[in-house]
Amino acid sequence: MTIDKSEDILGKLDVIMSRLDACESRFSGLGGCCSSLNERFNTLIGIKDVEYLEFMERLALSGKKLEQLENELERSRSITSALTSCNQALAYADTEEKFLSQVCDFIVKSGGFCMVWIGYALDDERKTIQAMASSGFDRSYVEKLDLTWDDSPQGQGPTGRSIRNKKPELSRNITTDENFAPWRSEAVKRGYASSLSLPLILANDVVLGALNLYSREIDYFSDDEIHILFTMARDIAFGIQSQRDLKKSRESAVKNQRDYKSRIAISALLETSLQAISLRQQLEAAMDLIISVPWLTIEPKGSIFLADEVNKKLDLTVQRNLSPPLLGLCKRIDYGYCLCGRAAKERKVIFASCLDHNHDVTFDGIKPHGHFCIPIESLGKLLGVLNLYVAHGHERDDDEQYFLVTFANTLAGIIERKRAEEKISLMARTDSLTQLPNRASILERLNHDILRAKRQNEVLAVMFIDLDGFKKVNDNHGHQIGDELLVQVGRRIGQCLRESDVVGRLGGDEFCLILPNIDIQDSSIKVAAKIIQSVNQPYSIKGTVVHVGASVGISLYPEHGADSETLLRKSDLSLYAVKQCGRNHCQVYKPEFEEILL
Repeated sequence: MTIDKSEDILGKLDVIMSRLDACESRFSGLGGCCSSLNERFNTLIGIKDVEYLEFMERLALSGKKLEQLENELERSRSITSALTSCNQALAYADTEEKFLSQVCDFIVKSGGFCMVWIGYALDDERKTIQAMASSGFDRSYVEKLDLTWDDSPQGQGPTGRSIRNKKPELSRNITTDENFAPWRSEAVKRGYASSLSLPLILANDVVLGALNLYSREIDYFSDDEIHILFTMARDIAFGIQSQRDLKKSRESAVKNQRDYKSRIAISALLETSLQAISLRQQLEAAMDLIISVPWLTIEPKGSIFLADEVNKKLDLTVQRNLSPPLLGLCKRIDYGYCLCGRAAKERKVIFASCLDHNHDVTFDGIKPHGHFCIPIESLGKLLGVLNLYVAHGHERDDDEQYFLVTFANTLAGIIERKRAEEKISLMARTDSLTQLPNRASILERLNHDILRAKRQNEVLAVMFIDLDGFKKVNDNHGHQIGDELLVQVGRRIGQCLRESDVVGRLGGDEFCLILPNIDIQDSSIKVAAKIIQSVNQPYSIKGTVVHVGASVGISLYPEHGADSETLLRKSDLSLYAVKQCGRNHCQVYKPEFEEILL
C-alpha cells in the first residue's frame, strides 16, 4: 500500500467516524438502534475494516521505516555529492596525483566513509596493487597493505577480486569474511566493519585499478548505492585517463617547443659556420649559443677543449665564466684525467650531478656543481670535448642530453670544415715547401701595412733576398738537398726578424720581407746585414754540408714609393744592383739604379 493511498483511506475513515459519533449522540437512549447502526456500518464498510487494520499495523512501523528512508536518502545525497565533487576534481586538478588525492578527500568528506583509497593494478610478475592515494581515518592502514590481483591469498580480498573480475566486490562483515583474513586485524583495529571495492574500468574494458571504500557499519552498502558508486568509479577511471591524455598533450607541447628552440640553436650554429671567421671565433660563438638555449637547465659557464690526438691531451680553447684557478688547472689535461679527460678517453657522455670522487680537479673554495662532458667526434676521430656546468644535484634529462650530443655532433662537422677551409686558405696563401707566406699573401700583407703606415705616419721597409750559390747546390746535391736548404734559410731569416715583421717566399730562391714601423734607413740595413750573416753560415743537410750567400735589395715607404707595386719593383731593382756589384751584401734603392735597366 502506498503512502498516498493510505492517506486517502485515513481521510475517508475520519469522515465516517465523525458521522458515526454524531449518530450515537442523537440516539444515545436507543441502544438497540445504535447497535443496529454499528452493524449497518460494519456491513457498509465490509472488507474496508480489514484494510484499515492492516494499515494501522503498517503505520505503527512507519516511524522506523521513515527514519530508515531518511537515512538512505541522506546517504544517497552524500554519494551524489561525492560524485559531483569527483567531477569537479576532474575539472580543476592539473595532475593525475592531485586528481586522485582530491577524489579520495571528496569521497570521505561528502560520502561519509571512514576510509577511501585508490590502488593501481601493476603489470609486474607478482601483479602487485600499488596504493596511489588515500583519505580518511589512519592512512597508515593503506601503507601496511600487501595486495595483488592474482589468484594467491593476497589477491582474494575485495580489491584483488574487483580488478580480476571487473565488477564490484563486497566484504559485508570484515570480522567474519574469510577472504579478508590477511588484513582483518589491522582493519578491525581501526573500526572498519565493511568494505566495497570498485574496478576502475576504461571504455576499452582495461582495468586501471580499484576504488576502495570502508564503513564502520556492517553490511553498509545497498544495491542502489553500489550501482551509483560503480558509476562514480567509471567516472574516476575516465578522469585518470583524461589526466594522462592531458599530461601527454602538455609534454608534447613542451617537447615541440623544445624541439623548435633546439632547431633554432642548431640553425644559428650552422649560420655562424658560414661566416668568414676563424675556428677559435667559431668555437666562441658555439659556446655563447649553447649556454643561452632557454630550455636547457645548465649553468651559464663551460668550456670547449680541442684534442691533441698525438699526445693524448686536451687543450682548453674557449671558456665562459670559469674561475682563474680552473683556467690554470685545466689549460692542458691528459685523456682520462677528471671528467673531461674521461669523456675523451672513453668516447662517451660523462655526467656528474655533484663533485664526486671522479672530479680530479679541485681547489680551495671550489663551489658545488655538476657536469655534462660530451665528446666532439667526427667519423670516429676525437676532435675535442664540450664541457658544461649544471647545478649541484641536477637530475639527468634524456632530452637535454640528446640535444647536447646533437649540438656536439654538429659542432664536430663545423670544426672539420673550418679546419679544411683554413688548410685550403693556408695552401692558397702559403708556400707549400717552406710554409712561408707566398707571393699573393705577401702582396696582401704589404697593402695592409702601407695603409697602416700612412695612417700612423710610419716608415716601412720592403726587402728582396736572393740566394747566392743556390743553383750550384741544387745541381751538385740534388733537389731534395736544395729544397731542405730553402726551408732552413727561411727559418734563419725568420729568426732575425721581429714578431711584427713578415718573411715570404716569392718562388725559386727568392724571399721577400716586410718590416713595418722601421725607424730609419740604417735600421733596415742593419737587419739586412744580420740576415746575410746568418744565411752565410754552413748548413748540414742529411750528412752533407753546403754553403750559400744572400743578396738583399731594399726600398722604403714613403721615400721610394706609396704603393706596393712601386715598392716591390724598386726592391727588385736594388737587388739587381747588388748582383751587378759583387753579391752577398745589401743595397737601398737609389734613383740611379733605374739606369741599370736601360
